[in-house]
Amino acid sequence: MIEKTSTGKYRVRVDMGRDLHGKRLRNTKTVPTMREARALEHMWAEMARTDAVIRDHMRFDDFVSQYYLPDKEKHLRYNTVRRYKLEIRKRLLPAFSHKYLEDIKRRDVQALLDSCDTRYMAKVARDVLRQILNMAIQYGYVRQNVAAFTYDLPERSIKPEDHNGTWLTSFEQHDEFIAKIDNQLFKTVAV
Repeated sequence: MIEKTSTGKYRVRVDMGRDLHGKRLRNTKTVPTMREARALEHMWAEMARTDAVIRDHMRFDDFVSQYYLPDKEKHLRYNTVRRYKLEIRKRLLPAFSHKYLEDIKRRDVQALLDSCDTRYMAKVARDVLRQILNMAIQYGYVRQNVAAFTYDLPERSIKPEDHNGTWLTSFEQHDEFIAKIDNQLFKTVAV
């Protein structure tokens, strides 16, 4: 159903059926033109017409291979896609390949982040998972992105005070250091 609002825009409402628990599903969006409204209504009506049970039960690995990666390969640079594929292969598929998209829970994402060695690896893994689940929301496979929540990331690794060695800041310190060198060849190069 398309309605014109008081601001001159068009509101599209489409009944998508019912979920597995019997709750009514309805998509609503406001767009600026009638043409966009008709296109959106047609797209949502087609989605509602297809078998909702099949759409609701897509496995994570199937969604990544059928929807996410082909879309990213069209729109992103080669090195970016290569990095996403590496992250998916190394961390996300071992954790989620056997799960359905709607069965990925907050505790699963936290377990994934806890298994990462560094804070940076955990952040990258969460960001890629968040992109995948955002696309799944757009296609109607999930209703909420669990990767968008706040999570405890691994602690930042703090380097010890002497990780850069000892700094020699005066000529006296330089002379003292050179005097301690035993190797004549190195001493010649240092002086």
